[in-house]
Amino acid sequence: MHKAPRLFWLLAVEGSACLVFLLLIPQDPQNTFLFGYSLIRLVMALGLLLAVLGLVWMALEVRRGARFGTRVENFLGGSLVSAGIPLPLVLLPLFIVGVLGCVLYAVAWFNYAELYGAVFLRLSPVVLFAALVSAHGLIALRAYWHDFGVRLQHFQSSLKRFDRTYKMTWVLVLILFVIVGYAYYHMATNHSRDVNDDPQFSDQNTYLLIAEKAFETNFQYKGDRNRTPLFPYLLALIYEPSLDQDAFFERGVQLNILLSLAMLLGIFLLSRVFIPTGQAALLTLIAASSVYVYKAGYVQPELLYFTLSFASFTLMTWMLVRPSLILGIATGAITALAYLAKASILPGLALFIVIFLLQRGFFWYTRWRKASGHQSWGAELRFGVLPLILVVVSFLALLFPYLQENKTIFGHYFYNVNSTFYIWYDSWDEVVSGTRSFGDTAGWPDMPPEEIPSLGKYLREHTLQQIADRLSRGGLSQINIITRPYSRFNYLAIYSLALLVFCLFNVRKTFAILREYAFLVLFCLTYFVGHLVLFAWYSPIANYHDARFTYSLFLPFLFSLFVALNKISERVRQIRLGSRSVHTKSLLWIVHGIVLLMILYEMAFVAPHRLAKRYYGK
Repeated sequence: MHKAPRLFWLLAVEGSACLVFLLLIPQDPQNTFLFGYSLIRLVMALGLLLAVLGLVWMALEVRRGARFGTRVENFLGGSLVSAGIPLPLVLLPLFIVGVLGCVLYAVAWFNYAELYGAVFLRLSPVVLFAALVSAHGLIALRAYWHDFGVRLQHFQSSLKRFDRTYKMTWVLVLILFVIVGYAYYHMATNHSRDVNDDPQFSDQNTYLLIAEKAFETNFQYKGDRNRTPLFPYLLALIYEPSLDQDAFFERGVQLNILLSLAMLLGIFLLSRVFIPTGQAALLTLIAASSVYVYKAGYVQPELLYFTLSFASFTLMTWMLVRPSLILGIATGAITALAYLAKASILPGLALFIVIFLLQRGFFWYTRWRKASGHQSWGAELRFGVLPLILVVVSFLALLFPYLQENKTIFGHYFYNVNSTFYIWYDSWDEVVSGTRSFGDTAGWPDMPPEEIPSLGKYLREHTLQQIADRLSRGGLSQINIITRPYSRFNYLAIYSLALLVFCLFNVRKTFAILREYAFLVLFCLTYFVGHLVLFAWYSPIANYHDARFTYSLFLPFLFSLFVALNKISERVRQIRLGSRSVHTKSLLWIVHGIVLLMILYEMAFVAPHRLAKRYYGK
């Protein structure tokens, strides 16, 4: 009873010192509001003053013998008590988050003092006070460490009951999305205004020209077969003949920024079907801070393709687990839209069809071996083969006008200059002097047949060593992209390491899961490895500016990690750490919390600094 008021008085003294420190910092002549101070500085000072007065009040209340903890719980409406959540376990995570936040603040100050020196200086007293509060609060760890894992698990269960009653997760997700969305929009807009000021950069002007031509031909023009028509058609919807090129360019950039925000919302809603709400929000925030904010301020189809290919991948994996007629139609339709955004989705669809047929064939074989009659062949046809047929039919039906025009003009249904010709060259210079100079975007190139690149021609003219060298150089390019992402933190590496740790701590159950979902795992592995090999092969043609290809795998891979971690944490409930057992879901919850702090740090300090570069349009 006597230690608590001493702690409150100590914090009140420390808070008063921080308040004096804040007021002694030089005044703000350019943003003066009252007594030479800026409005923001006065608001921070008021917050510190209220904190100090609150601590004094707490000390007096405890000294009077009042049950302060009960008063706090009553102030919260009794919700914590009814949910069975002890107050110390509510405060303990706040203390930990406070300490980590202060550490990240110190790291940010060390790295970006030159850019944001004034901001760091004025915030430092507030952060110092938060650090002191958190440091004092960590004393609670000693009282709860002996059964911390059990209490944390109980806290999670109670928190879920509390969330079901008051829907707090959705409220927090909405608040977080509004704050991050506001920052995201302004960072992307500032990047497009300050850095991306040239429509000629990275083929943006070409998409604008295709959109203008589509508008003028009432959407009869379907592109140059180097670029597919979906994104230019969206640009054509906002085009007006009265716009000059610069005005249309600015509209196109704004469209892509707003479209990226809508796509991030779609990513959240789709992910929410498979993983919990909080994790879906975290996955969306990772995508926004790691990839989307860097690509949004460009007139390019990459983000549209990233989103549609992620949706296509998700539906394909769902088909391998629980195929249905509706899901088959949706998978084919979304994959067709992804193809119209970028033709790169075709290998993934072909792989899915092969794996799906292998899975059904294995299922039929095991049924025949066991002579099992639990399901009729008619039901198997309906729920096994027919969904795959609907995938193919809906895919081709949606693409039929585009494919038919390909056949009429170019002689091939799936004609695309990249996959038909360019992939068999060794460099972009060869492309420019080859089929590109003979009109490959207007029709079949008018050149001698023996000079047209193809797989057979490439194999005849290249040795195995040359092929190996090309794949080696391209592979190094892929490794460089994966290990040096747009953002500072490599979230794929963090979650991959977490998955590895979870698997190693219970190998037997991990293998049981792998056997249960063998074809799903096979599809995912071949999908990622196969695409990386294709990207490595194409790297020389792109002059090794191929991050836009590799990042199409970012969301599918991250989503796969989230699903795998959840599945393993359901089967492997505890991990032995020495003589103690820790719940895997508790560890996963801690990993997610640390990543969330990294994202906030990323958006506050790293992204604004890195967005000053033009590299991300490539």
